[in-house]
Amino acid sequence: MSTQFPDHFSLSADLYAEFRPTYPDVLFKYIVSICPDNRCVWDCATGNGQAAISLSKYFQHVIATDASQEQIEQAMPYTNIDFRVASAEYSGLPSQSMDCITVAQALHWFNFQEFFQEVRRVLKPSGILACWCYEHCQINDAIDEIILDLYANRLKCYWPEERHHVEQHYQTISFPFEQIAVPEFVLEKQWSLKAFVGYLTSWSATQRFIAHQGYNPVGKIYPSLAKSWKEQLTVRWPLTLIICKMPD
Repeated sequence: MSTQFPDHFSLSADLYAEFRPTYPDVLFKYIVSICPDNRCVWDCATGNGQAAISLSKYFQHVIATDASQEQIEQAMPYTNIDFRVASAEYSGLPSQSMDCITVAQALHWFNFQEFFQEVRRVLKPSGILACWCYEHCQINDAIDEIILDLYANRLKCYWPEERHHVEQHYQTISFPFEQIAVPEFVLEKQWSLKAFVGYLTSWSATQRFIAHQGYNPVGKIYPSLAKSWKEQLTVRWPLTLIICKMPD
């Protein structure tokens, strides 16, 4: 049994809870529409429960797990959400007990072989595995250039190697299940500069930079951002969505 996981977020769990963007409701409506039933969903690597809260509107029971105790402690309690500390690879859930498994912005951290074995065990026949991620945000040309420089140059040496799966839109991951065609989804937020800076600071690479260098690199680009930022700007993240279906 695996005993360790790549924990890049426990130390910034409060930032993650406050500044990570939430997912569009239409995404969850779509997921439940293709599930064989809406009795129970496992939100794996739930973090502070962002996806779990949205799933709770459409599923009778949500089991939301994360390997980080600190992340689970940031989650808000809901009557039909059961928050638990557990790894993706060894959930402790009964066999063939879930109608759906969701993984939001986290699959790239997993041991794929072990997780997919757990998926086979836990999902019911015809159950759905839904995994999604987002990479670069889009605002406008001037700001996008500043953020790309932060991402690719200033933080280049601080991104965990698993990040390349996100950069390749999960095409580097071999899913051993039948995939189905999906519509396109976009995550979109109206944000102040303060909220956006909080989001950049919550990046795992930013946190690693701070730990090694002793200062926040986002502060170096703040003046340039401030010159181009209005009171509120639209921040967009195109989502990569992979949906797999278990055999009947």
